[in-house]
Amino acid sequence: QKRIDDLNRVVREQITGIRVVRAFARERHEAARFDATSSSLRDIQVNVGRTMAAMFPLVMLIMNLSQIAVFWFAATRIDDGQTEVGILASFTTYLMLILISVMMAVMLIVMWPRASVC
Repeated sequence: QKRIDDLNRVVREQITGIRVVRAFARERHEAARFDATSSSLRDIQVNVGRTMAAMFPLVMLIMNLSQIAVFWFAATRIDDGQTEVGILASFTTYLMLILISVMMAVMLIVMWPRASVC
């Protein structure tokens, strides 16, 4: 958010002081200043985008591995007659509900800093 504020400040200064910049032939300096600020913002945005892009597959992997683990341990119990298939189905449903809620909470925590500024 600080980088966005810096970029907005540079653009605002350039718009309000365009006559002064032209009068003193400082266009190259201002362009370099804008480029440095926007490059910094771009780098941060790319890193955040990569993190967000990697987070969803990671959460899906955790969900699928947990479901495989439940099926693995429940298979022997069902085979021995200790557990019924309906109990396994309800347990996996509850597990997925819990894990989806955790995934939504993680997404909310990631988006919180951007929403708090607006």
